[in-house]
Amino acid sequence: ARTILILTLMVGLFALPVFGQASRTTLYGTVSDESGRTISGATVTVVETATGATRTVLTDESGRFRFPLLPVGKFEISVESSGFSKQKG
Repeated sequence: ARTILILTLMVGLFALPVFGQASRTTLYGTVSDESGRTISGATVTVVETATGATRTVLTDESGRFRFPLLPVGKFEISVESSGFSKQKG
């Protein structure tokens, strides 16, 4: 197996303010290996820690992923791809 898959989260956990209160946010980033090569087709999963709600997407051809309209809160994120070990953050 290749060296550990690194989740290079250029994370934009950006909340859109709604009259001073944010109710939804977008999480996005890029998945790459230790050498910086992006990983397309990786499975990225977020789990809202308070509720256990789960969403999963695949990275695009440039290794990018996006989770729009997430409720504001705490999340656990994991990444899986063939030939790499699963990573959690």
